[in-house]
Amino acid sequence: MALVNAPAVHADTSASETPSEQAAASGEPVEVTAERTEYTQTFANPDGTYTLKQATSPQRAKDASGTWHDIDDTRPQV
Repeated sequence: MALVNAPAVHADTSASETPSEQAAASGEPVEVTAERTEYTQTFANPDGTYTLKQATSPQRAKDASGTWHDIDDTRPQV
C-alpha cells in the first residue's frame, strides 16, 4: 500500500484546473476524486506523479445520491 505523507487537498470539481495542475500550484498532493472507489484513493502529486492509496477492506461507501462517505468501523458490532 502506498501512503501519502503530506496532507492531501481535495480537487475542486468546479475549478478549471485539473488535480495535477492544482497539485503543482499548491505544492501538496490533490485527490483525484473521480478515481475514488470503496477501496482506493488516487492523488496527483506536485511533481507530476500519482500515488494510489489502497485498502484491503472497504473504506467508504456511496449513498443514494452517489456521494462518498467514510465507513466508521469503530462502532461495536451487535
